[in-house]
Amino acid sequence: MPTEDIIFRTRAYGGSLRLRLLFAAAAASLATMLGGAGIAAAAPAGPPVQLGGGSGILLPDVDHSNPDTVVACTLTAVGFDNNGALVGLTAGHCGQVGDRVFAEYLPGAGPIGRFVYVSPVSDIAVIALDASKVSPSRTVGGTTINGIGTPPSFGTIVCKEGRSTGTTCGITWGYDHAYGQIVEHTCSIPGDSGGPLVVGDRLVGLISNGFPPYCFEPFPPPFHAPDNSADITIGLADINARGGGFRLY
Repeated sequence: MPTEDIIFRTRAYGGSLRLRLLFAAAAASLATMLGGAGIAAAAPAGPPVQLGGGSGILLPDVDHSNPDTVVACTLTAVGFDNNGALVGLTAGHCGQVGDRVFAEYLPGAGPIGRFVYVSPVSDIAVIALDASKVSPSRTVGGTTINGIGTPPSFGTIVCKEGRSTGTTCGITWGYDHAYGQIVEHTCSIPGDSGGPLVVGDRLVGLISNGFPPYCFEPFPPPFHAPDNSADITIGLADINARGGGFRLY
């Protein structure tokens, strides 16, 4: 498959959690990153890929109707399941069980994991990571995750780390009890789905969805609608009950 024909897509928020938005301008940079070999081509074995909450991931299997698409999302955190195996978390709407996962900044390393669980009660998913290829990290960009926190109260400043917009912060507006989501004002755009939402170094949620006007469309922060972040306590409770368990690295 010629890399110049790849369409780069991101999955993120909108009225539906499964809305996909097209990032055509990123296609050229993705083609360059893949080095003309296609995403399935693996480089020779090398040092493990360092990944943590905020790292970008590529998902070439998501659009099963179109093999020439690559979806991008963001890891929420990396840790271990109940059996001690290395796993990662991301937004549930980013993929489905069996989908391969590649590291965005080193796709030539080949698949570094697969989706193994998608929660039916929260927008969160578990990725089984290849421990021979992945080195876990607590810090990505401007975000360090050292523990799990509870949903923030009104007025609390929260920050997020996403593959599209990096570290951004904003005020907490409230909590949507119907959907188990934190309503907050960080700047997030497509591709940031799954990005960790933190208060200090405590993980409290993950970027899930939002409504227009989106950040930078057309104005920069703070002139955009709030985001919705899935409450991490709900997602982890389900994963610990039905999805194999999770504890932070």
